Amino acid sequence: MRTKDTKLRALGISSTVTSLFGITEPTVYGVTLPLKKPFIAACISGGIGGAIIGFSGVKAFSSSLVSLLTIPTFINTVDGVESNVTVAVIATGIAFVLAFVGTLILGFDEQTQDNQLENKHANAGEPITSARHTLKSPLTGKVLPLSEVPDQVFSSGVMGKGIAIDPEVGELVAPADGEITTIFPTGHAVGITTTDGAEILIHIGMDTVELNGNGFEILVKQGDLVKAGDLLIRFDIEAIRAAGYSVITPVVITNTDAFADILELDQKEIIANEDVLAIVK
Repeated sequence: MRTKDTKLRALGISSTVTSLFGITEPTVYGVTLPLKKPFIAACISGGIGGAIIGFSGVKAFSSSLVSLLTIPTFINTVDGVESNVTVAVIATGIAFVLAFVGTLILGFDEQTQDNQLENKHANAGEPITSARHTLKSPLTGKVLPLSEVPDQVFSSGVMGKGIAIDPEVGELVAPADGEITTIFPTGHAVGITTTDGAEILIHIGMDTVELNGNGFEILVKQGDLVKAGDLLIRFDIEAIRAAGYSVITPVVITNTDAFADILELDQKEIIANEDVLAIVK
C-alpha cells in the first residue's frame, strides 16, 4: 500500500493472493525478506497466532499445507465441537492483522529503480563505469527463458530477471561465492547473497513445497559461507516427477533493480558450474 514502486506493488498484490492459498515463497523472497522489516513483522505476528492456537489446544484433524482452503482440517468431525475451528480462524485473523499493522508501524526502506539510477549518476562529472560478473549454473540440464516457467509469479518477471533450468542431474550447487541467507526446511528452495551483492533465489520445481521435504536432502544451513560449485541440495528428479510435480527450476536475481542489467549467456544445454548469467553493475 505504501510503496511508490509499481513493480513492487504488483508483486505484493499477486503474492498475497498466492500466500492465502498456501504458496508463500513469492511473498517471502520477493517482498518481505528483501525489505527486512516486513519479514520481522510477519515472523512475530505468525508466532503470536501460533501461540494462541497452541495455548488453546487447537488440533488439526488431517495433515495439509496451511491456507484458507485447509481451514476445514480444524473441524472436529467426531464430536462436532465448533470452538476448535473458531479459535483457529480467530488466531489466523489476528496474525494477519498484526502483520499488516506491524508493517505499517515498522515501515520499510525501499529504493525504486529510478532512485537507484539517480544515485548511481548523481555526480555528473564522475565517469560512468560498469563491472561485469558472471554467475555459474547451479544445475546440469536444459536452459529455458523465465517466460516458459509454468508459474506466472516467475514467468512474468516480477520476482526478478534470471533463467530457468530443466535439470538432468539431481544436484544443486552454489552459483557463486556467498552466504546462504535462506533455506526452506523442505529443501525445495534456497536463497544466496553473493559477495558481489546479488540476491539469488533458486526454487527447485513448481509447488514442490507440498512434498514436505520428501525427495530432498539439504547439505547446508542458513548462514553458511559457500564457494561456487559447492553442493547445496540433492533431490530425486524421478520421485518428484512421479508425484506429479514439474522440476523446472527458476534461478532469479531478486534484487535485479540494484544492477544495470542481468544478461543471459547464449546457453541451451548447461553443465553445473558453467557460466550462465552475467550481472552488470
